[in-house]
Amino acid sequence: MVSIFSRGFPVRPATSLKGRKPWLLRDDPIVKALYQSIGGVTAVPLSAPEVLPRLDTSAVNAVLQSPLAVEQLQWASKLDTITDLAVGPRVGAIVLSQKRLDALPADLRAIVLDTGKIAANALQTRARQEDTAALARLKGMMTVVSLTADERGFWNARFKQTRQILAQGTFSPELVARLESMA
Repeated sequence: MVSIFSRGFPVRPATSLKGRKPWLLRDDPIVKALYQSIGGVTAVPLSAPEVLPRLDTSAVNAVLQSPLAVEQLQWASKLDTITDLAVGPRVGAIVLSQKRLDALPADLRAIVLDTGKIAANALQTRARQEDTAALARLKGMMTVVSLTADERGFWNARFKQTRQILAQGTFSPELVARLESMA
């Protein structure tokens, strides 16, 4: 799950990011829409490898990322605060071309699909366990900001507004509605 990390300031209501320098993964329409829903946020668009040196120079002072990634990318030592709010899931996938899969003989296709399912389940379980452990470690070394019910409500309103923005062209309204019904 994606958390909010910062250096030198707590992120309580979403407006805490106004005037700050949060990282935006280049070409990430979802976080871009979130910042748009907050208003007044000028994000710093970078690829993931560009973030660490920007954290060193304070050109970036907030990130939305999974705890495991914050540890693995060596960003944790540059950040001092974590907001106790799950912003959303970080999603990964194993992608196969349907054309290539269809070109396999039936027995090999079955093996690929069966072992792929087993591998995907194992990876999902392991990633979730590792991320939970990373979150516990980071909470032990950072200031943890616990949000009030009103602050959580403010964030939830921004998340809803973000979904509305995304349904206006980034994703189909049907897809957004389907995803909302699954939450």
